[in-house]
Formats: sequence, structure tokens, C-alpha cells
Amino acid sequence: MKRRDFLIRVTMAGLAGMVAGKAHGRPIQLGRHEPPEPGYDGEGTARIVSPTHVIAGQPTPITVEVTIGESGIPVGGGVMLGIHHAAQWRPQFHVDDPDAPAYVAVERASAGGLDATYHNWVPTELLEYPQSWHWKDGIFRQVIRAVVTDQPLEAGEVVRFRLGLDEARAAAHVITDTNHQFRILTDTTGDAVYRGIVESPMLDIIAAKPDHLFASVPAQVNVGEPFTVRINVEDEYYNLVHDAKDRISYSSMATIRDEDGTILAEDVPIRAGQGEATIQVSTVGPRRLRIDDGLLEGRATPCKAFEELPERRIYWGDIHGHTGISDGLGDDCDEYFGFGRDVAGLDVCALT
Repeated sequence: MKRRDFLIRVTMAGLAGMVAGKAHGRPIQLGRHEPPEPGYDGEGTARIVSPTHVIAGQPTPITVEVTIGESGIPVGGGVMLGIHHAAQWRPQFHVDDPDAPAYVAVERASAGGLDATYHNWVPTELLEYPQSWHWKDGIFRQVIRAVVTDQPLEAGEVVRFRLGLDEARAAAHVITDTNHQFRILTDTTGDAVYRGIVESPMLDIIAAKPDHLFASVPAQVNVGEPFTVRINVEDEYYNLVHDAKDRISYSSMATIRDEDGTILAEDVPIRAGQGEATIQVSTVGPRRLRIDDGLLEGRATPCKAFEELPERRIYWGDIHGHTGISDGLGDDCDEYFGFGRDVAGLDVCALT
């Protein structure tokens, strides 16, 4: 098993991976908490031609197709594609070298040129409302901007963003994320002001194959008193191996052992990537419990047993997290706190 930090962290991308698709193609920052202002919609539609989903850590070429809206796009106008700032695409997208990983090609179906450039963040000078970037398009980065150079794009024409020309030249995302958004913005007037389209395309990033087991336990326990062990099946990137659409899952029966090999629980059912058991230990001292199911193995978070718990206690926690309510991922507070309690096994977490 690979080394794992003792500090448990709940990432918003990981949280998004637990959310069962509720956004329905509409970006939270535009569609759920703050409706678009009149005239804000950048026009047009977009879809992901392929693939249907992405496996974490697997380089995957992605084709995003943008259909131009009724106003068309004049010379000097353009189309932008960006990803959420919390996304973990590696290496970064670029437009420099077609033979290098993460290369992005921008193509139009009709004759005419497009000048593609890369921006680490959405250029705020190109946004209509840069002062409210948390709520709109300024939270997107790794942006590819394609400017029309010599022939306008007419209504109904298609522009394709090819993120990686093949597997060898594709990027990989390492954190699961349901409704992973590719934000599309357009300048339909040629005045260098870009507006996000209301329905940006999304796909799911799911866990890779099972790699190890991981368990969370209280940091301090009393000898002879029962406590709960929560077991997760994780891939090599520490994503929970479970998908709400059953594209990947894992079930088995696990055994929990103490530091000295003493069996504390047997035949613990793991279903849909998770299991739970109530155990107790008989000796004082620090320990990291061992878990195995015959195929996978792993360890639990550090734990120390006492004859009597100390007055000052140690707890696992994450006291700074974000959701789509601000500039993070996920739909609401319930999902954030549910992930912290039921997946990360935290004692306390706070939402910012």
C-alpha cells in the first residue's frame, strides 16, 4: 500500500464525485444560485461528442462540439473553453505542440481561420462582470480561446475543441467528479466581451480500478469499549471506488486485525466500496489497524487506546471547505457534510 498522509482532507473534487448528477447541464454558478442577467447568455449550445465518461488517471481524448447561436460570431469574436479551478487535469492543456500531451486542437467545420491561445485563468478583462468572478465565469482556468480571424462563424456552424488528439497526447484527471463541466463562453459581437452559455457540457469522472483498502477510526478510544471502523475501497488516487451508475463498484468480505495480528473482526461486508464494523481493543497504546479481504489490504488512521480517555481529545476534521454555494463543487451543504461524515469519517467539518 502507498503512503497516506495522516491528515484527512476532504477535497471538493472528491465531494463532487459523490454527487449523483443534479446539475442537468446547467452550471451551478450561473443557473442555481444566481440567474443570468438579461442578455447575459453567450448563445449557442455545446455537447461532448466523446467519451461518455472518464476514468480517473487514464489519459482520455475528449471532443467538445460548440454549435454557434443565432447571432453568429464575427471576425474578432470568438469561443472559449475552460475548466473549473478545482479540476485536476494533468498536464495542463496547451495549444503549442501537437505531439505533446494535453494538446488542444480547435477546428471549425467551415472554411476560415481560428487563432487559438491559452490562458491560465479566464482573462477578467474579457468578462462582462469581472467583479463577481466567484459567481460567474472567472473561476474557470486552463482556458483555450479561439478568435475568428477571417470569416465569420454563421448561426448553426460548429467549432470543435479536441482535448488530446489521441490517448498518447491526452491529459488525465485524477479526482472523481460527477457533472465535470467544460465551461463554454462566446463573444458574439466582436467587442471582446465573453458571456457563458447557459447549458455547458458535462461528463462524469469515475474511480479507477480498486487499489487498496483504507479505514477511519477515532483518534482515541478506551480499552474494552466498542468503536466504529469505517472501511473504504480506494483506487490509487484515493478515490472511493463506487459509482452511482454502477460503472465501477466493489464488494467483498474484510478482516480487521490489530497491530500484533489479533483478529478483531471477520467477514465484514463491503458493499458498493464501503463497509463498517464495531470493534474493541484489549490493550493500551498507539496502533494502526490492518484491513484485508484476500485481494486488497490497507491500514486505518492512527489510533491510541487508553484505560481512561484524556481530558483533552484529538479529533479528525476539515474546517475549511467549499461547494457550489461559493466557488467550489457539489450542489449543497448536505452533500458536503454527508461526505465528511460517511466517506472521510471526520468528527467535524466546516463549510466556508
